[in-house]
Amino acid sequence: MSSYDISKPIIGIVIGTTVALVAAGIGAINGIITSYTISYISGLSPFIAGLSPIIVGGIIGVGLLIPILSIYELAEDLISGSEKSLQNIVKNIVGIGVSFGTGAGLVAIGFTSPAEIGALTSLVLVALVILIEPPSSFLNFENTDAHQVRSAGINGIATAR
Repeated sequence: MSSYDISKPIIGIVIGTTVALVAAGIGAINGIITSYTISYISGLSPFIAGLSPIIVGGIIGVGLLIPILSIYELAEDLISGSEKSLQNIVKNIVGIGVSFGTGAGLVAIGFTSPAEIGALTSLVLVALVILIEPPSSFLNFENTDAHQVRSAGINGIATAR
């Protein structure tokens, strides 16, 4: 009987934590950059100065860096004629909508720091991406010894009956 290899789940947890921390850091930077941009533009445009804080929170949630990267990715898909370009367009639109809603919701419940809004919105997006397309290399433990032992046990019970 073989033993269960605990290193694979631990590696998955470490990689997941690292991804979450990097996403939160990038989101915080994105929120700060967007906040400074909005404050600069609001001095120039009376329309932006009159926006409600919830709308501004939504804009900070979406940020500036994420849409730029999304547009770049979509342009590459369209130029290359990728079959998944429509699917990627829909995913990016959903991501921007979720980001806006998360940012606005965070302002509505009392968050005021652009870094907090950006970081938490990025974590929500990472969670959404993982729910939509789970990274199979981290979640697929079918080749582990524990799965083989469990399968052998189930097969052994089925054949014994």
